[in-house]
Amino acid sequence: MATPAPAPASPDSASPSPTPADDDEASSPNNAPVPTLGINTRFVPPEYKGLKKLSRRHRTATSNSHHQHPLPLQPWPGWEPRGREPYHEYVHNLVLGGWDNLAELDNYMGQDLEDAGLVISVVDITSAYALQRHEDIHDVSALKSFLADAPNRDGVKVRLFLAEQQGDLAAGVMEAFGAALELDPRFFQWNLRGNSRLLLSPAQRHRAPFTTVTFEVLRGNRVERGGTERFRVSVYVKMGRKGEWTGIILFNSHSQISLHVETLVAPPLYTPTPSPPPPATTNKLHSFRALYLTSLPHLSLRTCTLSPFYAIHPLFLLNGYCWNQLIDSTRRADAAANGFATTSVSQVEDIRKTADIIGRGGSLGWPTPVSSATSSHRPKSQHESEHEDENERETDIDSLPEETKAILTENFAHLLSQANLLWETRQKMSAVRQQRRDARTTALTNAFTFLFAPLSLISGIYGMNISQISGSPSNPSAWQPVVAVAVLNVGILVLLALGNWLVVLRRYERRAGWGEVLGFAVGR
Repeated sequence: MATPAPAPASPDSASPSPTPADDDEASSPNNAPVPTLGINTRFVPPEYKGLKKLSRRHRTATSNSHHQHPLPLQPWPGWEPRGREPYHEYVHNLVLGGWDNLAELDNYMGQDLEDAGLVISVVDITSAYALQRHEDIHDVSALKSFLADAPNRDGVKVRLFLAEQQGDLAAGVMEAFGAALELDPRFFQWNLRGNSRLLLSPAQRHRAPFTTVTFEVLRGNRVERGGTERFRVSVYVKMGRKGEWTGIILFNSHSQISLHVETLVAPPLYTPTPSPPPPATTNKLHSFRALYLTSLPHLSLRTCTLSPFYAIHPLFLLNGYCWNQLIDSTRRADAAANGFATTSVSQVEDIRKTADIIGRGGSLGWPTPVSSATSSHRPKSQHESEHEDENERETDIDSLPEETKAILTENFAHLLSQANLLWETRQKMSAVRQQRRDARTTALTNAFTFLFAPLSLISGIYGMNISQISGSPSNPSAWQPVVAVAVLNVGILVLLALGNWLVVLRRYERRAGWGEVLGFAVGR
């Protein structure tokens, strides 16, 4: 798909007016002037009419306050197909060559769709272990212009692209990232439809340079149907030839939560000497992209350059926080409803998948730094002996990825146990409620039986054709039916007793007594 021609410039599109920023614009990692939040002005919001205007999806997209950019993917005005671009042509040739699992990606990249609320943040970690943030990108043209200069990365050890969009990633963004960074197209296919269409084997999935984490967040602290939103966060790590690496993180939602990243990290220790108070923060909604950006200053930037898993581990912390909040809210909703709130039943599976990703350190295809502690068993050279103190200081830095993995493993093991406990409790509550329903049904049946039993007895008596009631001497007398019923009952008891006596004689080769067989006959 060719790049569409830019729309004619207008005063509004030439210099978009700045809008209130997210919390990622509140304080940039390097304390540099914060870039203003731009808006993609090339799109016209779609007008919904008729039943589509009343649909749940439209109401959610237009009224949900947890989304800053609720508009869906939209076509570019005046777009005309001009053939496939290089990366799309590469994907198409793969499909023709037998990679059928990429056919859906090939068809998707031929569409003229882009998210009007697209935001791409770019952050560098320099060789001096400092954060440097670039101006945010809001359309494909600006992204391609930036990526054209991307190969010139003098002094940059890590570059992170944080793309936030609502739903599926736009085809133009896939083309720009894929062509400039030479990405595996299975990454985009996974981001679109997951592994259900990609059909990666476990070995391929565990060793691929990308991975995906599922998030589920609350809308308005409700867990009823429609009260949560599920979306993916996909991560791709592209290694360079000199040890540098590039990270592409795709956030498939503009969802925002009321949280500060400082909540997920330990506060500074107390010191007797007074220290300046931390900068004041406002309690407002923040997107997950913004939360990740504000978490970077809390990390060891040197370790980030060595371990991609450590660099992205704040995403796992956010994921664990969301699952813990959802489980707690589900438990409270169950108690308030005295039953079960309608919510997803796949929590345990998603938590287990994330725990497995943490156990692998993100992906087996990502580099893992060698700890200084593991190298202390080999003989030290003269150069190493001269810098022994420096190596001891670096030991703590090199062990951070393993310590982080251990902490995350412990957190998600607890989450998994809490999720299992929640569903076990629900199963027990379901069994108790079923017993209560059965008891109420039995009580109601017994009540009707006791109500109509006297009527049945009276109607049975007065319905008899006996001489005392009909006045005809040809009908039987009143005592004859009574005797007949008594003889019938006695005959049935005798047959039951005789049958039990024969069973005991055959099975146990002994003769049962009168008390035993009569007790069986009367149901004792």
